[in-house]
Amino acid sequence: MHNSENMKIKNEINKIGSIEIYKLVQKYGTPLYVYDSKNISLNYKKIYNSFLSKYNKLQLCYSVKVNNNLAILKYIHNLGAGFDCSSKGEIYLAKKTGKAFISYVGNYNSNEELKYALDKTVDNFILDDISILDRLKNFDINKKTSFGFRINADLDIKDDSGIQLSGPNSKFGISEKHIIAAYKKLKNLGVQKFSIHMMIGSNIVNPFYFKAVAEKLMTIIKIIKENLNIEIDFIDIGGGFGIAYNDKSKDLNIERTAKEVTDTIKKYVKKYNLKEPILIIEPGRYILGHSGYLLGKIHSIKKEVKKYVGTDISINSILRIPLFKAQHEVSVHRLNNLQNKTERVNLCGQICWDGDILRKDIKLPILNIGDIIVLHDVGAYGFCHSNQFNTRTRPTEILISNGKSYLIRERERLTEFDRLVKIPDFLNQEYRGFEE
Repeated sequence: MHNSENMKIKNEINKIGSIEIYKLVQKYGTPLYVYDSKNISLNYKKIYNSFLSKYNKLQLCYSVKVNNNLAILKYIHNLGAGFDCSSKGEIYLAKKTGKAFISYVGNYNSNEELKYALDKTVDNFILDDISILDRLKNFDINKKTSFGFRINADLDIKDDSGIQLSGPNSKFGISEKHIIAAYKKLKNLGVQKFSIHMMIGSNIVNPFYFKAVAEKLMTIIKIIKENLNIEIDFIDIGGGFGIAYNDKSKDLNIERTAKEVTDTIKKYVKKYNLKEPILIIEPGRYILGHSGYLLGKIHSIKKEVKKYVGTDISINSILRIPLFKAQHEVSVHRLNNLQNKTERVNLCGQICWDGDILRKDIKLPILNIGDIIVLHDVGAYGFCHSNQFNTRTRPTEILISNGKSYLIRERERLTEFDRLVKIPDFLNQEYRGFEE
């Protein structure tokens, strides 16, 4: 007996993308990541059209690190996106989607990674340090690839979690005092197309952050042209387009953001007679965040000083909860006990660690074993942070599109725990004891 719409109370949810939740759980089991393609498409179009309507030289590069499931990448590629990649693996997956614009923004690159990116002919290559150029000159440089640097500008802007990706304590980018020397060395290497990049925060919901980034970059572009007679082909303002996890009305105002950024670029282009650069944006969370759900089943309810509701959603499935002290909205899908009463509980997982608490002292409808818990807004930095701690398998992933569900990642089997392990021969011998 599953829940019905007319019995729905606060915190209850019955469907995702027109499919009843109990049917998804019956078919795929739990824990289960569910992505709604309609929301992905709407969010993509919103950010893309907001910028394109104000600036027609636009390249959207989806940030692969946010969610790297190949089916998700293929879906977003089909919408028209390029990709922001930060590793060999991300370039590999991006290339498997088809022909796509790839911006490679790595850091502390090995020679192997540099060669891989060059061999795969990425379209935009952002360097993190001047010293990389001494190694880069040993490889063939494609004249069609643009090269540039990530700038570490000390702008005092932080996101809600206090993350700051610039300043003297940041591991990213080059300081402003090294910019002229860096681009001079690039020019001497024979580079013919140039770019510039900056990203100094994550999950930002203040439009003026992005204006500040655009203004700083355009100021630097002006200085580069004056000193080196180099025109910049791509200006990359990075990602960090933010969402609010418990109140969608507080998401970043993307229309205002697009206007502030593009007005700033156009102002500098006109005032200083600069080449109009192609604008690269790297959204990830803005497109995927609200589009993902994590479903788990209640397996145990313990009544001690506090009431603990135990689910098979553990922090190995959603590490961002303890990592960022994240609080995701929680809904329930009740199969039994539909009385209209609530209680306060601690919602926890199965990991042998006291930090495996999904929500503390949360008010939820009365629950029974077998009911289903739904975490919202987990499309970004959800599965990609999952792990095998406590020797637990990672969740299944599915995509819902046009009223149908599609398996896009199988549930791990126990054999995954030893598939790549090699047992030395001496451990298979009969002798047991201490080494002499």
